[in-house]
Amino acid sequence: MNNTPPTTDNINPEPGVRRTIDTGAASLWASLFVIAALVVMQASKLGSGNAAYAGDVANVGQLTALTTIGGPNEEILYLLDKSREKILVYGVQGGRSVELYQVEDLEPLYTQAKAAAGGTRR
Repeated sequence: MNNTPPTTDNINPEPGVRRTIDTGAASLWASLFVIAALVVMQASKLGSGNAAYAGDVANVGQLTALTTIGGPNEEILYLLDKSREKILVYGVQGGRSVELYQVEDLEPLYTQAKAAAGGTRR
């Protein structure tokens, strides 16, 4: 007497007999795929409201300029001066007036980053 429980490996349908899947199980699988597709579609919309609007980037010698949108009627100009190791942030209101917002010395940041990476300052 064979006491082996039936599995898909040892069940051999008779020749000419088609194996079918239960309709309830098929419905559950179909629902799973539909819900998974809906989750993926909704997740793809999460970041669309927080888009970063980068304008133009220009490099001239030791200067790099980057423009971004700061708000309605305002653009921000970031000017990176590699020779003086400074970043200057300007605001442009309505395309008419330019105002210096901030100047940051990048030397302490470079030193800290190199020390954290185990490098030395040149």
